[in-house]
Amino acid sequence: MKKLFIKIKYLFIPYILLGVGTILFLAGFRWIFNFHWNLLNLKIEIWELWIPICLPFFSVLFILRNRIKIIKQSKDERRHFFYQMIMVIAITVPNFLFQAYWSKALFDLQTVNSITEIENFPKEKYFKINNFNVDREKFAIHTVMETSGRYNRQLNLEFYASAPFGELKSNYWYGKKYSELSENEGEEQNQQAYKLFFEHSCNKYRHLRFQKVKYFERLVPSNDLDAFLKGIIFKYPEKATTNQIVLVSKKDEFDNRTDNKLIWTFVAFGIGLTIVFISLLFPGIDRIAYNKIKRRR
Repeated sequence: MKKLFIKIKYLFIPYILLGVGTILFLAGFRWIFNFHWNLLNLKIEIWELWIPICLPFFSVLFILRNRIKIIKQSKDERRHFFYQMIMVIAITVPNFLFQAYWSKALFDLQTVNSITEIENFPKEKYFKINNFNVDREKFAIHTVMETSGRYNRQLNLEFYASAPFGELKSNYWYGKKYSELSENEGEEQNQQAYKLFFEHSCNKYRHLRFQKVKYFERLVPSNDLDAFLKGIIFKYPEKATTNQIVLVSKKDEFDNRTDNKLIWTFVAFGIGLTIVFISLLFPGIDRIAYNKIKRRR
């Protein structure tokens, strides 16, 4: 029982504080420098994926590494690395989920009468537009075909179509994305899959009911925004000199935009706590490392 108390006091509780601290720190840092002051206008993939991966890794490495050494090593001397990875993953997953929630939860739905009124809300993300027209005939297209996954086994197909709101001189675009995931079956089969996907996407876009929308989301810097802009600038090079705003239509209810990611953040954090705690029940204590930590306090 005394050994378990030592592991809880010197390792498990610091792990909990570090896990909560990284979530709150990243949320506060992003709110100040991205949402409020707009000083770090990074791609959303960096905020939602890469930072939630890197921050826990370096936090555990520099803050908990010495504490993990109180766990008595196994014969293959890999136990410390094993605990580092468990704690990194247990902190990364809720960070990842919370940032996805944070990207959507901070913004309210703004109701405007026309597309031009969006200019009055430069920091807002979601809009309900009472009256708008789309020039379907002047749409621009960009497509993506790439492989991913282990050994490039997956084929990712993406179709980005954007049409100007009102006249072409407008810098506001109605964006629509279609995507398909299939197996990578070789160059010839992939080209056939791409051709079929392109035809189906064009057909769906031709029959798209532009007015059937609950609300719009203004795209922030992201891979999707880059793809839309590539299509727009390729067809209309003069648009490269001005800021283009892409709004993508949403058909679900605005209140469902977060997909319960806050709840899943708590669930993931709880699962991580449970796994870390159970893993600490069995190994012994390294007295040398333990005494070093005690002397530092």
